[in-house]
Amino acid sequence: MLHIISKTRIQEEYFSHLFVFNLFWFGPSGFFGLYRINKTLSIDQIHRATWKTLVVQQVVLFTYLFIDNNTLFTKDFIMIEASLLIMTFLVLRFVSTIFFYSFGKNTYNDKKSVIIGNNPVGIKLAHYFEKKPLEYNFAGFLDNENLALSLNSINQYFKAAYDKQIEKVYLVINNSFNVDTRELFNLSEKYGIKLKLVNDIEENHFTNFTSTVEDGFQFFSYRIENLEFLTERLKKRLFDIVFSILVLLFLLSWLYPILAIIIKFQSKGPVIFKQIRNGRSNRPFYCYKFRSMRIDNPDDAKQAQKNDSRFTKIGAFMRRTNLDELPQFFNVLIGEMSVVGPRPHMTIHNDKYQKIIEKYLVRNFVKPGITGWAQVNGFRGETKEDDLMEKRVIKDIEYLGSWTLMFDVRIVFLTIYLTFKGDKFAF
Repeated sequence: MLHIISKTRIQEEYFSHLFVFNLFWFGPSGFFGLYRINKTLSIDQIHRATWKTLVVQQVVLFTYLFIDNNTLFTKDFIMIEASLLIMTFLVLRFVSTIFFYSFGKNTYNDKKSVIIGNNPVGIKLAHYFEKKPLEYNFAGFLDNENLALSLNSINQYFKAAYDKQIEKVYLVINNSFNVDTRELFNLSEKYGIKLKLVNDIEENHFTNFTSTVEDGFQFFSYRIENLEFLTERLKKRLFDIVFSILVLLFLLSWLYPILAIIIKFQSKGPVIFKQIRNGRSNRPFYCYKFRSMRIDNPDDAKQAQKNDSRFTKIGAFMRRTNLDELPQFFNVLIGEMSVVGPRPHMTIHNDKYQKIIEKYLVRNFVKPGITGWAQVNGFRGETKEDDLMEKRVIKDIEYLGSWTLMFDVRIVFLTIYLTFKGDKFAF
């Protein structure tokens, strides 16, 4: 009995020390911002914060342990135990940090950035980008330092960036730069490029634009986009993953076989219809849907119309209730789509509308969505006239500038509400 009590006491003592170790960790780690995810943090800064936190924590911890005389363990044992815990933590911390930066660079930083302005300010900015590999995937300069910048030459640079699938361009300007800034932004968005003007002149030249400041650099852009920040993109991605898993587990797991049997019974062909669509940065991907049309379809590129003769009976029902879109949660889970965003269009329509709608490619700044702000505002279905597509694009750009996580939640609830209410544009 005494042995059992002694063993229990030792276990309690051990876990109480473990609790104290962790308790004394929270204060310093919060003070030094050890777990803060911010695009201005580098690996060196994270490591410095780690060492500072460890030093403060150990000073406080050892002070506490030498004051406490009621412990069952010797001081040497406690110090050895603490040292082993510290070494284990340091190894795991540095390995996980390197892994996070490598993973983050490949996952969240697949958009290449280039600089126009091969001059002292541009070179300084390039060095800044190279220190922030998680946030900036710097691909080099587009221009020659001896070449004068004009609207025509910048147009050629934008075209070259578009051909190389570069999404972000940083343009360094100075007092001799004499190009209308609004024309520049309109021109960049024609090519689906995010333009950032790097300030080298007085701020009052840019009263109509938004600006951000990072480590002494001032950037001007056309609109504020929350999804440019890593923490916001992580929130959106986490929401996408959780929501998709819930839909797949609690809805599609039992609905898929039912719909599959009915689809196969009513017409020959596969259950899932896949088609190439354009996603973020205009990249093609296979978009999945439940097949709603017969496979002897003479015109794949034709937009669906009300009472379309190509629909099967179950197909017409699925389209009215948005059930045909459910397989796209697989696209969301693997990162090709988002739950909420601009709807992905067929490649042939993408090619058509980017030529006639000036800012059409702006919608490709974010991942396409299963539902979107344009759709819950009535801009869905067939677009017989070009101005209808233009209004849809305007709503998509509104979404881009207004995004918050709660805005996504609101759009999801509006989509569910319209599905049960019945949307006259759903067919």
